[in-house]
Amino acid sequence: MAGAEHKITSSGETVTVECSGGGDIDVETDDVDLTVTGDCEDIEIDGNTNKVTGGAADKIDIEGDGNTATSGSVEEVSVDGDRNTIEVEETRDIDVQGDDNTITYQSGDPSIETEGNNSVSAS
Repeated sequence: MAGAEHKITSSGETVTVECSGGGDIDVETDDVDLTVTGDCEDIEIDGNTNKVTGGAADKIDIEGDGNTATSGSVEEVSVDGDRNTIEVEETRDIDVQGDDNTITYQSGDPSIETEGNNSVSAS
């Protein structure tokens, strides 16, 4: 469904979500293995040790620890937590707060703001 909001609230699930025509994905738990297809508006991770793979988004927002996200083009990457690893193909804005976070992008010339001991680099 175009522009739909998908909420994931059960811990330990393996889920595939298709964003067609936008839409939001909210992961509100821990230990989820999420595969995304299509272009989302917002992918929000509020939990720990979640894994997100695929898709593209206007924004990825991670609040938690030990999460991993690998995605296509993401205009804005926002991380607030520790030990998160994010890899995107292209981005324009990166905002990281916390410690031991690693953000890697393949292309783009993003505006980068970091607070804490983090690594942000082009691959």
